[in-house]
Amino acid sequence: MPKVKTYHFLPCKYGLELLLDIRRIEALNRYVLNNTLHKLSFYEIIFIEEGTGIFTLDENKIKIAP
Repeated sequence: MPKVKTYHFLPCKYGLELLLDIRRIEALNRYVLNNTLHKLSFYEIIFIEEGTGIFTLDENKIKIAP
């Protein structure tokens, strides 16, 4: 079984401690934009503004659209 990469929230990446970060996906470095299996150590909320696709969470496939 391949090792699953974990992405961690960095609360001090801007100097001061933050509990929330709001960014556009296009502005994030190394954001996972493909189907590579990964996990997060934090909660993520994503707003879909355009396009469609399939989001897989814990082996459940969910159709997404704006």
